[in-house]
Amino acid sequence: MTKGRRILAAALLLLVGGALACMGGPQKPSVEILSPPSGSAVALGEEVLVEYRATDATAVVRVELEVGGEVTDAQNSPVPEGQPVMHGILNWAAEEAGDYTLIVHAYNKDRVASDPVGVSVTVGEGEAVPGSTVTISLLIPGGTRTPDSRRTPDSSATVPPVDATATRPPSTPSPSSTRPPAAPTATPTTPPPPPTPTQGPVPARIELINNSGEEVYFVHFGSPYHDFAADQMGSDIVQPGTNYNWNVLAGTYHLQAVASDGYVLSEIGSADVHGHYQWVVPQTRQPAPEPLSLTVYNYCSEDIGSLYIYQPSDPTNGPNQIEGYSIPPGGSQTFGIHSGTWAIDAYKVDGHSLDSMPPIEFPPGDDGMWNTCAVG
Repeated sequence: MTKGRRILAAALLLLVGGALACMGGPQKPSVEILSPPSGSAVALGEEVLVEYRATDATAVVRVELEVGGEVTDAQNSPVPEGQPVMHGILNWAAEEAGDYTLIVHAYNKDRVASDPVGVSVTVGEGEAVPGSTVTISLLIPGGTRTPDSRRTPDSSATVPPVDATATRPPSTPSPSSTRPPAAPTATPTTPPPPPTPTQGPVPARIELINNSGEEVYFVHFGSPYHDFAADQMGSDIVQPGTNYNWNVLAGTYHLQAVASDGYVLSEIGSADVHGHYQWVVPQTRQPAPEPLSLTVYNYCSEDIGSLYIYQPSDPTNGPNQIEGYSIPPGGSQTFGIHSGTWAIDAYKVDGHSLDSMPPIEFPPGDDGMWNTCAVG
């Protein structure tokens, strides 16, 4: 082989090797920030809504917003296996004035990260420059999480000022005219066309208020006729007595809040979510009742022929607890109950009323007794 042919063969081997190396490497997702534009200015305390679009050849599963080296907000794909295009909003609000860089990362299902993309934002002490931030209406159906420490701004239309114009005085008839002015001719008017409905998705907000006394570990949104999407909490937990917010699209949702042990604390099958929807998780789980004993003493002059021990919520007063026998004067009988509120009705053998005990609370660990016909 000549020297020239050897050089040509080596060059070809290098080109083929480089092509194979490029084809064999992991494929990264890509992400772009649609708003706000870089160099925007906002007022201190004002929330910045970062609109992004992430794509991948296989599936995007998570998008994160990083500010100052910390992840301040993140969003998981509403589809557990990811989706080729993920479009949504991440939220951030500065705690002090200064210049910040907001960086967005996207991850695919192989946990390969995109190249970071960032925009610069200046946070000032005064009011934000008009038009420097953009609030969009397109939100991902699965919901965009916003922790309760942040505000979700209310969108309101700004009406431009109206220029003052001079009002023309009404015309007066000429002094030489003796005839009264002619009556104005009625001109038919065409009614204005009906308003055109607003096109495109409408944003809304779900606020979960945790009054359950337990930690909410999992939250699911879904269509009333479809399975739930992925858990909306991620690594966050809604502590008792706090609240949590999500930006979503207006519509009907199936909502479910779940405790760490899988117990469903709250479930709403068809929630009509428009504007600001408050979802209150009530106290649902009650402590298990504790077994107690209740002893009935007969201080009456007649036998107790029938005895009913029941909780006030029972409309039937329950069964006769001494069916087939009676409690004579001076006798007693012990019954098994559990902690809670109980009432007692005692009757003579002939069926006439003998005595009654009004509803009384029996707390756990406190066995009870009732002295029938006792005075004082």
